[in-house]
Amino acid sequence: MPLGIAQRWRQRREWRVPAAGVIDTRRYGVDVVCERKAKRFVVEQHYSGTYPAARMAVGLYEKRGHQRPSSLVGVAVFGVPMNQQVIPRHLGLAPDRGVELSRLVLLDQVPGNGESWFVARCFRLLRTEKPEVEGVVSYCDPVERRGDDGQIVMPGHVGTVYTRR
Repeated sequence: MPLGIAQRWRQRREWRVPAAGVIDTRRYGVDVVCERKAKRFVVEQHYSGTYPAARMAVGLYEKRGHQRPSSLVGVAVFGVPMNQQVIPRHLGLAPDRGVELSRLVLLDQVPGNGESWFVARCFRLLRTEKPEVEGVVSYCDPVERRGDDGQIVMPGHVGTVYTRR
């Protein structure tokens, strides 16, 4: 995938948005989001159409000015891994001392580097809200998916957001 593109998934379809531009951090806020709102957003927007067993969900809010409320434009879900051995095996911690970054969803209107900015703030909030959590694991999901043109995309994720730079 070209570096000038951010790969996102919405309504089970791949979307590629320009990675150009830098997020204007004054326009966004990050806060814990209730499970009901997070679940509705994730089920509607995430390619899997499912919501995991969550320990905490964090919302990305776009500020709309004094007269209009902020709008939810992204959600990150820190969940319980499918297998209880994931945390001990990969992090060397007790199962309850780690979480999985189970879902990460941003709407296309968020600038292309929004994922990095949002995830960094999610980690800070996780540290504050769940001080017992010492580690996070996450996976790139290489399962084939349908692109925005309906064609099969393999692998389903490039995994750039998971790459350490």
